[in-house]
Amino acid sequence: MEKGKFFVFEGIDGCGKATQTKLLAEYFRQKGFEVEKIDFPQHGQRSSAMVDDYLTGKYGTSEDVGPEIASIFYATDRYDASLKIKKWLDEGKIVISDRYLVSNIGHQGGKIKDKSDWKKYVNWLYNLEYGIFKIPKPDYTFILKTSAEFSLKLSNNITDYDKQQTRINYLGDTTKQDIHEKNKSHLENALNSYLMAVAEFPEDFEVIECLENGEMLPATVINEKIINIIEGKSLKNNSMAKILQNEGDYKILAIMTGLEGQAPLQLIETAGRTAYQSRDKINEESALKFAKALRVRGHESVFEHSAMTVEFNNVSRGLTHELVRHRIAAFTQESTRYVDEKDFRVVAPPNKDVEEKLVDLVFPSGNAGLNVSLKVSYKDWIELNEQMYKGLREKGWAPQDARQVLPTGIESQIVVTANLREWRHIFKMRCAIDAHWEIRQVMVKLLKDVQQRIPILFDDFEFAPDGQSTTLVKPQFN
Repeated sequence: MEKGKFFVFEGIDGCGKATQTKLLAEYFRQKGFEVEKIDFPQHGQRSSAMVDDYLTGKYGTSEDVGPEIASIFYATDRYDASLKIKKWLDEGKIVISDRYLVSNIGHQGGKIKDKSDWKKYVNWLYNLEYGIFKIPKPDYTFILKTSAEFSLKLSNNITDYDKQQTRINYLGDTTKQDIHEKNKSHLENALNSYLMAVAEFPEDFEVIECLENGEMLPATVINEKIINIIEGKSLKNNSMAKILQNEGDYKILAIMTGLEGQAPLQLIETAGRTAYQSRDKINEESALKFAKALRVRGHESVFEHSAMTVEFNNVSRGLTHELVRHRIAAFTQESTRYVDEKDFRVVAPPNKDVEEKLVDLVFPSGNAGLNVSLKVSYKDWIELNEQMYKGLREKGWAPQDARQVLPTGIESQIVVTANLREWRHIFKMRCAIDAHWEIRQVMVKLLKDVQQRIPILFDDFEFAPDGQSTTLVKPQFN
């Protein structure tokens, strides 16, 4: 599974970190990503106990507590949370944090006046948290820039419910201020230290101007600035392409029944007894026996009188191309001619390391026949593919033209309606051990589901010991 992405919002108090965390989470959820949010410090948790004591003044003013000492309080809290952050990222999730390590650079680094001492502190902090504690490093850190005056004006104007509860956890109520919030000088120094970090490490941060004429820009405008930066970087070598492994799935949309409410087996029996003019033998238990007799004797044409509609999701166009080979069915598929593949989700083989550098690609440089060679991974290639597709779209190519560069693994959605006889044939072909891994994985899951719903028509499929493939076994008729 592809590793997730880690986003952090930083800035002095009242800059809108909680709001932007929520808006960015909504953005990624709408794109189909799983999202986890986290807020630092973790007020009220054991790991944040010394942070809470520090902020409520137990150890004195902010100037009384040195930057390294205070930083250790916060660092241990982040270390405690780092285990679940790593787990979320390993699961391919988007993680969004309200504050992280750089809050120490701002609020604690702001206490240091000498620039050389400030640099030593920052290096010490990076080594402590990224080197010794090995907390995850963010992919994106956004500094929401406001002003100390604006921060003081908003410090007690918190409308976010979760933030209100957090303040109650360590301050007792929502009206009190901690030792940072009520100190204008501290806030000014923290903002300057944030901006020094941006100047020192320009590749690590993005500054978002949040004020215009002394007033806060609308949250949606600030969010749009952030999204533009993320999508802009996606077109470069920091792609947001998502690689899917073992994520193919389905949804049964309908199983055909009669107008008078007959279940599939009853419908099949009603149609099948037409051949023998024996509908007078229908009773509450006859459909089961009749359908089994048809199946064992090979008279499966009668099964065509009932049908099932299934939607397949998170599958590749390679899988859908295999499905449409089954002729006796109706298919409706997501169209790359009309749909812009801006999310660029690609299905990759399971149990493959998509980040391993395996292949040397040769790029013609155009300079006196000289070529440039670069060793790339599967993930690198997908991101290059994404850049080409999105670049062509930006240059005015319609989706139906730009799609010529899309990989076979690009994610697709398809809805299939087939009669139950054809579904038996599909399962026979696509659940077999020699079927392609992707379609077999999805179809085995679907077959297990259908066996629970209509067992008599599908229980002659025998699963391998590992449960990953099937064989059609013809039983003896009793």
